[in-house]
Amino acid sequence: MKNTTVIIGAGLSGLLVARELASRDARLVVLEKSRGVGGRMSTKRVGSAVFDQGAQFFTVRDEHLEARIACWERKGVVARWPSDAADEEDRWVARPSMTGLAKALAKNLPIKLQSQVQSVRRHEGGSWEIDIAGADLVRADRIIFSSPVPQSLALLDAGEVKLPEKVRADLDQVDYHPCLALAASK
Repeated sequence: MKNTTVIIGAGLSGLLVARELASRDARLVVLEKSRGVGGRMSTKRVGSAVFDQGAQFFTVRDEHLEARIACWERKGVVARWPSDAADEEDRWVARPSMTGLAKALAKNLPIKLQSQVQSVRRHEGGSWEIDIAGADLVRADRIIFSSPVPQSLALLDAGEVKLPEKVRADLDQVDYHPCLALAASK
């Protein structure tokens, strides 16, 4: 039987990893706590108004992702961010809204939405046990965290998983800068 991989988080990074594993016929499941995919590329609809409440745009600094961007652009999933500045790096937006890219990547992937992971535990044999609120335990051979570092560490802590001291110290130093956004509609 194939090993099972659980990916926690259905944002862009989690979906890209899931796509890559699926292309290799890996046995996997993506767990997402929200009602939809996209993470920080989320879109909210209020009446007829559409708000990209996460990222306004994204940039690409990896040659492998550049090749995918070209394909996505041909398919109409992404478009260049309009800019007049000649020295500005290429910026991209998803279409028709920022969740458009995530929704395209999520197609035909085994994603369980509204799956709030409460803890992860490591067993002596090396397998993992994932505790999901209101659901049966999920077992996996591997876990890939694509959730923000503080959330991932909290899940490990809840399952009493001890990381090597240096690794933990480095991860504890990861900091996120908050961004406030205002959505207004007429």
